[in-house]
Amino acid sequence: MANHPTIRAIPIDAKSFEPYGQVIEARGVPQIINQGTGKRYNNLAEVDMTEGTGVINLGILHTQAMEPSFNLMERHHYTSQTFIPLNGTRSLVAVAPPQLDQPQVDQIEVFILEGNQGVNFNRKTWHHTLIPIDGPGECIIMNRGGDIPDDCELVYFDNEQKIIIEF
Repeated sequence: MANHPTIRAIPIDAKSFEPYGQVIEARGVPQIINQGTGKRYNNLAEVDMTEGTGVINLGILHTQAMEPSFNLMERHHYTSQTFIPLNGTRSLVAVAPPQLDQPQVDQIEVFILEGNQGVNFNRKTWHHTLIPIDGPGECIIMNRGGDIPDDCELVYFDNEQKIIIEF
């Protein structure tokens, strides 16, 4: 039986996630809108979609319940990527520094994302898709669409290597 590396997940916060992107949550002083019936929280993420002449690709991602492990990571060279939960499901967020040519197991961090928080990955940040904790997940996903070249670089870890997440 293979000996798999294990990473302990920690609760996400803006400071610890800063090298990888932004945590999206209601924070700061809201702007009162709609004749006083609403509060709007602005500038929650640094969405970077400056490459090409394409458009924003806004979609909904359904993720199946899965074991807390992974064997690959991806990154996007031309766009940031945003995930905002719709159904309140907590998720695990695995990331590695964007400066690396390939993600290294000892450089990976895993965060616990509450169901009322989203994340925006900076351009080139290594990440795995959200891993739902409480059952199937559903979230808004936003990244660059249009005329950019293939923007998803995938890296698989060694054949038998699976990274286990503890939380």
